[in-house]
Amino acid sequence: MASSPFWYGEPRMIDFALDVHDLNTRTRHKNVLIYIQANFELIKEELSSLDYESQIRNKNAEECNTILEEKMSTATEHDMPTKLKIPTNNPPWFSQEIKNLIN
Repeated sequence: MASSPFWYGEPRMIDFALDVHDLNTRTRHKNVLIYIQANFELIKEELSSLDYESQIRNKNAEECNTILEEKMSTATEHDMPTKLKIPTNNPPWFSQEIKNLIN
């Protein structure tokens, strides 16, 4: 599911993240896009070569948005690498030394 492209922080088109649930560890993993390694020229070329007018003719705004999101998702999947991000449940100040003191 794509989130809104309008948010405060690092600029991006749309966050296409795939959530993967690992049942053994019960942590939530996420494939995140690596924007710095993206080939934006190929993405731009792929998106500009499409005939949008014929695809969105006689469609409502929601259908047009869905078509655009699918085209952008396909373009970024091919030309933008991803990496698996494993979030930690510990705050940054919770160091290994503090963990050792607790145990």
